[in-house]
Amino acid sequence: MEPIRIDPENFLRITNGGTIADVRTPLEYSKGHIPGAYLFPIFTNEERAELGKLYALYGGEKAVEKGYQIARPKLNNYVKEANRISPSRCLSIYCWRGGMRSASLAWLLGFSGFNIEILEGGYKAYRRFCHNSFEKPSRIVLLGGYTGTGKTELLSNLEKNGEQVINLEALSNHKGSAFGWIGENQQTSQEQFENNLAEKWKKLDPGRTIWMEDESINIGKIQIPRPIFTQMEEAPIIVMETDRNTRIDRLVRDYQSATKEELITVFNRIRKRIGMRNSQLAIDALERNELQIAAAIALEYYDKVYAEKLKMRNNGNLQRVTSDENPEILVSRILECCAKIDE
Repeated sequence: MEPIRIDPENFLRITNGGTIADVRTPLEYSKGHIPGAYLFPIFTNEERAELGKLYALYGGEKAVEKGYQIARPKLNNYVKEANRISPSRCLSIYCWRGGMRSASLAWLLGFSGFNIEILEGGYKAYRRFCHNSFEKPSRIVLLGGYTGTGKTELLSNLEKNGEQVINLEALSNHKGSAFGWIGENQQTSQEQFENNLAEKWKKLDPGRTIWMEDESINIGKIQIPRPIFTQMEEAPIIVMETDRNTRIDRLVRDYQSATKEELITVFNRIRKRIGMRNSQLAIDALERNELQIAAAIALEYYDKVYAEKLKMRNNGNLQRVTSDENPEILVSRILECCAKIDE
């Protein structure tokens, strides 16, 4: 069966049977791939490197000849793997540019009775599609507030209430502060973060409110794509406020699974920012298992940082809400504030 070539937008919307195969190398896949795609490498990392050297030294003809020589003994395995990941025998495939790797596998699987779609332009076109999607103007409203005011919990409750939510910290596996890596999985590559974000972004209605937390551009080692961050900088912000003791209690709960060593490591890292004396006081408190004292010292630093950030906001675009409320009441009050922004 002849393969069908599809542009990125339609490829993502109408993939055959929902099964996508990335036929690039494991190394290429690990750097970034379409969310949900199976790794289906035609060549190993080493084989791909060898072909690249041949192409550079002798041109395309020699590289293609060697490529067929490498792939020929694997043809039966390719068909078996395709049957394993797609029993429906419908498969959507892509390589880097939608060129020879995709075309060759499509020919083999088509000859074996599969219905095949190829991503036109390959993964490179998909990445361009992702970046372009971030450029579209969207109605973003930010949830702000000092550390410990429960912004992440509120985002979750808004989503349960049917609101559109992008939780950037969840996507980046990082809570956004110096302590943010604790208790999280390892962060993905920047490329994969953008792909995962685009997967969620494309499902949203830009005409409806999109709720996000007021983040810095960097979340751990991940950077929010500039087009989205520019919109965030211009977005209205609803600042949540609660008393300091409640915030300290929440901070202790959030990091109660952390080891003493992990927390001490962070206080040592931020020693210059919070001051040598404060850092040592926090470490001493941790050694005595006085987590409340350590949390209070951390808040002193982060409160100053966020206060400076708020000063730079457009006050006409900023509203405040007390967050120590019943969750349902808080969601209602937040939505009321959002409605006022529209007035």
